[in-house]
Amino acid sequence: MVNSLASCPGKGKIEVAGEKQNAQLVSNFQNTIIESFGSSLLVVDNLGRITHTNSRAVELLELTEDVIIGSKIESISTELGVVYEVLKRQKEQIVEHGVTIYTKNRVVDSSLSCYPVNHQGKTIGAIVILREPELVKKIVNRLAHSNAKFVFSDIIRQNENLLKAIDLAKTAAKSSSTVLLLGESGTGKELFAQAIHNASLRRNGPFISVNCAAIPRELLGAELFGYEEGAFTGAKKGGNIGKFELAHNGTIFLDEIGEMPLEMQIVLLRVLEDKKVTRIGGARSIPVDVRVIAATNRKLREDALTGRFRLDLFFRLNVLNIELPPLRERNKDDIPLLVDNFISKYSTSLGKKIRGITPEALEKLYNYNWPGNIRELSNVIERAVHITNSCYIDVKDLPEEVRSCNSDLSNREILSIRNYEREMIIKLLTHFKGNKTKVASELGISRATLYRHLRKFRIMV
Repeated sequence: MVNSLASCPGKGKIEVAGEKQNAQLVSNFQNTIIESFGSSLLVVDNLGRITHTNSRAVELLELTEDVIIGSKIESISTELGVVYEVLKRQKEQIVEHGVTIYTKNRVVDSSLSCYPVNHQGKTIGAIVILREPELVKKIVNRLAHSNAKFVFSDIIRQNENLLKAIDLAKTAAKSSSTVLLLGESGTGKELFAQAIHNASLRRNGPFISVNCAAIPRELLGAELFGYEEGAFTGAKKGGNIGKFELAHNGTIFLDEIGEMPLEMQIVLLRVLEDKKVTRIGGARSIPVDVRVIAATNRKLREDALTGRFRLDLFFRLNVLNIELPPLRERNKDDIPLLVDNFISKYSTSLGKKIRGITPEALEKLYNYNWPGNIRELSNVIERAVHITNSCYIDVKDLPEEVRSCNSDLSNREILSIRNYEREMIIKLLTHFKGNKTKVASELGISRATLYRHLRKFRIMV
């Protein structure tokens, strides 16, 4: 090889140059991969010295690249010393930890993952990934389906009281003040909460929904405020972020707030006043910027005055209160609109062609008291779409409790039903281009009966 190089002057230099070029190419690829990684990344050798980093890690640690490269990893942050567990084990094993990093200007909670690099059975280094809290929150939010999807235009309404509630909610959306939604179960409180969030300046932040009645009282604190590793038996390794932290820069919706235990109400009041949370088992206060929307179907003022709910918390929540009317008070204004919407929705999802509801069936819906409000009406229409064999939902398709209601309609309400019947006939005449035979068939009546309706409603064809 030496003779060969000697006989070809300059060849050795060319090969060396080629090797340097290849090494530089590999280094460029390596640096590009490290830099393009979505989280903060550190590469350490078998002694725990940092050999590579990326700009995300520089930003997270608030140090320059010159300071980071060559430093022992524990000198950057003592909690990063957990990396030595991987280096000492001399085998392929991934370590995952929750770590708290103290930088010059802030305290950062991160999720640390450490991946050993092995060669010929020995650990020669490790790759350390620090996932920033905002990235973790975004991932959790996406997995938890926490984004609000409803806006004010999704609220089906014509009733005057509901229109007033919407106007007040739109006003509330312009501020970050606490909102208290009052209304019976099924009146659409979460729909309102989502619409307020989406109309606010926090619309691009998370929307976190928590049902205070659905979580066991002993777990509610951990769910809302999070916990540190080892805080209690069964606590997850690395601890857990609470819902208030996840809602940072966004909105948290506390549904069924009236069911929250009194001892937890004290903690919530402190969080609302201090705008900080302390995880269970932790000592550090974590600042949170969260807009709170609470909701209840209880008479919360009465509960507060009788001691079943903390009076100070009630006043803290009751900054802007919005009362949602029950369906029985919206009955004649909004039931036809809601019914049409639900028929369209369930006809599409069930693959059926239901055109509407008969006047007799609509009258039964008017008569019913709707203790379950809109949620119950939705279920009734879904059931009717399932079982009907006609193009129109009829009385026989309704549940027994709805069918058995006796009519107590006023003349005005009867007129409303007749207007609905008239509009249905006009709609079908338009659809079938004036073909009365097809219209009568669709309605399930004879042509003679249809002509009587046309005369009664003075419909000229």
